[in-house]
Amino acid sequence: MLLVALVGIGLLVVRPAWRVERVLVHEEAAWREVVALSERAEAARRGVVRDLDRDGVGEPPPLGVLVRGEGPRYAPGPGGQAWRCGGYWFALLTPGIDRRAAFPTDEARLADYAEIAYAIVAWPADPGTSGMRAYLWTPADAKVLRHAVDGFPYGGAERPPLPAEPLVGREGGELRARRVHEPGADSPWKPPRESAPD
Repeated sequence: MLLVALVGIGLLVVRPAWRVERVLVHEEAAWREVVALSERAEAARRGVVRDLDRDGVGEPPPLGVLVRGEGPRYAPGPGGQAWRCGGYWFALLTPGIDRRAAFPTDEARLADYAEIAYAIVAWPADPGTSGMRAYLWTPADAKVLRHAVDGFPYGGAERPPLPAEPLVGREGGELRARRVHEPGADSPWKPPRESAPD
């Protein structure tokens, strides 16, 4: 009986630590994947892989194009806009008609927005088990940001956590990309407290 009790106590101690370690592994993998996807998106944009308005300036292609050839590592979500890799959903978002982040469309009138601003976002597929944090990258921020609320109740494959502010705005009559994180501003997207994975 004593041996059974000791094994039970040992499992109570080890199991939470193992879960935390597993969550951290998923989070680090998601962070690395956001960086890799942002590099692919930038290369595709510079290479004019997608040019809806045919002006010679590229827009980032949908995420399905960026992950093509990844084999079973990526699986499309129900609507085909978000893709699952490991314990996270990933999406590439471009400015919609209101200039806020939305799933990409084939509307040429929105191409000018996507040419200068877009976002790569990752969020836990099973919050609490596969991860507690969402990650986001935009060309204007040029670094991975973390959602400040750990364990935010993310909404599944078709509802990524979105930046509250528009991704593009006009300054002096010119269209410009806007940063999601402005130092001193009250945004839920912050630079991570931890350092970037090597």
